[in-house]
Amino acid sequence: MKLSNLSIIFLFLLCSCSQLDRFCGYTKITQDEYAILENVAREFALMHEKSLNELDKKIIKENTPRFDVYYTGFKFGQFSFVWSLSEGRVLSVYGYGSLIDKNSIKGTKIRLISGIEKKQ
Repeated sequence: MKLSNLSIIFLFLLCSCSQLDRFCGYTKITQDEYAILENVAREFALMHEKSLNELDKKIIKENTPRFDVYYTGFKFGQFSFVWSLSEGRVLSVYGYGSLIDKNSIKGTKIRLISGIEKKQ
C-alpha cells in the first residue's frame, strides 16, 4: 500500500513539474517578446549614447547582442543586452521590470566600456 502511495505522489510531482514555472510565477518571454525587448534596447542605445561612431551604430543595428536575463516573476526581471563594438569597446543596456511592456521597464541604463590596449 505504501508503494502505491509513493508512486502516486511521484507521478503527481512529475506531472506538476511541467507547470512549475506557472505556479511559481517564473515564465520566460516568447521569441516575439524578446524581439520587441531587443529593439527597445537597440533604440535606447542609439538614442542615448552620443559617443558612438558610424561603425558602432551599424554593429548595434545589424548584430544580435548577447542577452542575459534573471527572472523574478511572470515575464518580469532584470535584463541586459551587450554588443561588442569596434576598437575592443563593449556597450551594454540593462534594466528591470516587465519584460513585455516597454513602458514599465525601469532603471534602464547604458554603459560603454573602452577597450584595453594590448602591450607589445
